[in-house]
Amino acid sequence: MAPLRVVLAVLVSALAAGAAARPAAAEPVEQRVTLPLFGRTLAYRIPAHYAAQTPQYSERLFLIEYLREGETFADWTTLLTVRGFRGFGGLPRTTQEIARAIYEPRKCPTGPIFEAAPPETTADGIEVTYLAIGCAATPADAYAEAQAGSGEIDVIALYRDAENLYSVQYAVRGDSFRDGKPPLALADARATLARVFGAVTLKPTPAPTAQARR
Repeated sequence: MAPLRVVLAVLVSALAAGAAARPAAAEPVEQRVTLPLFGRTLAYRIPAHYAAQTPQYSERLFLIEYLREGETFADWTTLLTVRGFRGFGGLPRTTQEIARAIYEPRKCPTGPIFEAAPPETTADGIEVTYLAIGCAATPADAYAEAQAGSGEIDVIALYRDAENLYSVQYAVRGDSFRDGKPPLALADARATLARVFGAVTLKPTPAPTAQARR
């Protein structure tokens, strides 16, 4: 399999080339992304009007984010994130325990949210756990370019096989909901993620043929 850095370079180049190749007057269209990652191929949809940002990756971690057109990391209102965690699926912990260690808001003194649904198992033997995380009033130091006082809620599908974890995540940021109800909840996770990412698949990546290895 090609090194991850090569795969990511091809992915970003293809997305940029596809955008450049469209006529200026053409309406943006959704994209289907196929990403070989840690021995599996993760496939998902990115809606129109979202653009891939520079991926972050290491031997064990991968992250790519998609911003809506016209938005930046400083002022985003919706954000799409895809992540991979090599080796985390083999940890001797429940998925909820691992998810809490990764996702639980730790810099949220006002209205922290962490909820996890019971895990489900797909026909392919992949465990799927839906999560909702958030903060009713985000502090300025919660993360880089956080909007102080804003409310943020994310819904996540966390996929686990015998070795690794993979996730797709949809985040909404806006006014604080310290005195009200967040715009999304755990009960909305499945339908919201299906609407945003389409049918997410996670299949073993075929081994390269002898000809491909030459």
